[in-house]
Amino acid sequence: MKIVIAPQAFKGTISSMSVARAIREGVIETLPEADALSIPIADGGTGTVEALVSATAGYFVDTPTVDPLGRKIIARWGVLGDKKTAVIETASASGLALLGAHERLPLVASTEGTGHLLRTALDQGYRRILIGLGDSATNDGGIGFARGIGIRALNGLGEDLPSGGGTLDRLARFDMTNVHKDLFESQIIALCDVTNVLCGEEGASVVFGPQKGADLTAIETLDIGLSRFADVVEKQFHRDIRTVVGGGAAGGLGAGLVALCRGELRSGFDVISEHLKIKDVVATADVVITGEGRLDHQTRDGKGVGRIAAIAKENGVPTVMAIVGQNRLDLDQVRSIGIDYVVSLESNDESCDDMTHTASDPAEEIRSAVKGLMRQLDCTEIKSKH
Repeated sequence: MKIVIAPQAFKGTISSMSVARAIREGVIETLPEADALSIPIADGGTGTVEALVSATAGYFVDTPTVDPLGRKIIARWGVLGDKKTAVIETASASGLALLGAHERLPLVASTEGTGHLLRTALDQGYRRILIGLGDSATNDGGIGFARGIGIRALNGLGEDLPSGGGTLDRLARFDMTNVHKDLFESQIIALCDVTNVLCGEEGASVVFGPQKGADLTAIETLDIGLSRFADVVEKQFHRDIRTVVGGGAAGGLGAGLVALCRGELRSGFDVISEHLKIKDVVATADVVITGEGRLDHQTRDGKGVGRIAAIAKENGVPTVMAIVGQNRLDLDQVRSIGIDYVVSLESNDESCDDMTHTASDPAEEIRSAVKGLMRQLDCTEIKSKH
């Protein structure tokens, strides 16, 4: 029996590599004869660098930068096995996991640290750069990111705007004088895990602001600021970024990359899937086991776990399982995604994105859940269906 193990990271708790390892251990302890293949996945959020570097035999780079509140940190990015492509995660320098619950302050949180990572990659000669946009703590439209690569966001008096999305309503123009000399000679590909636009009811502030700490007043301020950002971009660069699909990713950084870096937005899962050859591998499986921190409506809307399940069913894989920190879907919704069995590691209804509050040893929780699930299944029957 061939079992393909393709989980995402459980945000803020355990990496996709560690999740995959724990699942595989649970499988082998229960079914030692199984052919269990691990392919940790990502869709542009946490785990993107790890998944791509590991799959392509690349290497990691640790670089000094700053977190969303401007504190000095070391953030990790990577170089793929082709030695020509760099990959950066917004989450590593500007991510929500870098902040305590009381530090979720989207009015002042900045993407500048991620801009520093891009500058470093450009300085080292990389001209094809993937930037994962998931799991950010920010809502600044990318003006912090722009500062990190030499672009100044100015108010009407020609002064630099302070960090964060709370001052975007004062934006008047961008000074491109000192932009990194190699930026526009490079291919910048932003990896999105959402399709939201920049502003409005389906925009970054309204949809994602609350999880980043924004109350109703802050959401209104942030949305007005992103609208102002779009107006300035259209006037100065003659680009309409309001309707860009995925422009609302990372608090508008998606739109910012298009506007200020001539970047291209692509589905994070699609790009990563191509590098990992996920479709080819999943098609050979008798069982697929995936997982993530929380199974919810975003899974249904095409995030990594949902895409893995869809690929499995399209290729006739008879059994798809999911190990999750929390499950926010009912049985019909789970089945509509293509998942046959789901095990949640949390029994209460606490609202969080991961399993931080439930497991002192997440890997052991996952191993135990997998062993219990595998024992319940008639594995002979599963094998005969394929």
